[in-house]
Amino acid sequence: WFDVNITFNTVTVRNEDLRRVQSQRWLNDNILDFYFQVLQLRAGTRNREFLFATTAMQSLVLEKPGQWAKAAIRWFRDVKLFEQRAVFIPINVNA
Repeated sequence: WFDVNITFNTVTVRNEDLRRVQSQRWLNDNILDFYFQVLQLRAGTRNREFLFATTAMQSLVLEKPGQWAKAAIRWFRDVKLFEQRAVFIPINVNA
């Protein structure tokens, strides 16, 4: 096994991330974010799918009680969620 780092846009996948896929264990945030970046690239100009980054969802969940809604409105004010064909929300249960 050799050292591998794959970077796409803002996401870097490392050896330990790839080993998770090979051993059929649960995926981690890097693998999910990498795949979401690829999906957004493939969607191109017809981008009618919105993909939340795993870090964005974690930040929203960790907001002070009652503050996550304000943060979500601020972060996604330019996104028309109800006009999307699909909305993907990653949930990492063991994060």
